[in-house]
Amino acid sequence: AESIETVEVLKGSAATALFGASGSNGVVIIKTKKGLKNQVPGSYTIDLKSTIGRNEQSKAYTKDMILTYQDANNVFRKGNVLENSANVNGNGNGFNYFFGYTSRDEEGILRTNEWTRKSLRANFQTVLSNKLTIGVNSTYMINNTTVPDGDNALDGYLGATCFYGPVSAGGAGSYSSIDSAGVDNIRNYKRDHRLIASIDVNYIPFENFGIKAILGYDALHTRN
Repeated sequence: AESIETVEVLKGSAATALFGASGSNGVVIIKTKKGLKNQVPGSYTIDLKSTIGRNEQSKAYTKDMILTYQDANNVFRKGNVLENSANVNGNGNGFNYFFGYTSRDEEGILRTNEWTRKSLRANFQTVLSNKLTIGVNSTYMINNTTVPDGDNALDGYLGATCFYGPVSAGGAGSYSSIDSAGVDNIRNYKRDHRLIASIDVNYIPFENFGIKAILGYDALHTRN
């Protein structure tokens, strides 16, 4: 969010005129920062930001919902969220730049649910003349996700605590098919590497007429 400059929504003929059939349902154009504009050459700003939060169970189970509500509630935790970002905006003679780095570490509400993201962004824009402007945008992200087994699975947290009923009511009891340590050890890992890059050229040969060309690249590598 710290690297976003503007958000524009196009619908109808405006979207299809720019993006063809792929824009028939509407297009959201997100423009990221490219540095300081209309400032004294050599100017720059540095922005540092930290965000702290917490994920919590939205509503605790009660006896009216399930008889093993206490065991089910015990699988949840308060997950910490921490995000740090650093951005640099600057310019030179006819040259604007933006560098941004963001690190986010987030714990889910279940013990084996975690997510981390590291992202690096570099945007540049150069004004070659009052008619020609060239911009380069690039973002590299690494996402690491850990999730437990599905809720409805017998070896998942809620499956192991909710499906069998308490022993006092004639059921097999929580964790009768797998103990809590076994559930903790069942984890699904996912790691994504993604590179998004583009170059755009704006040419205005004469007043009230412009030509814009964009070439983009999007590569995603996922490992489970």
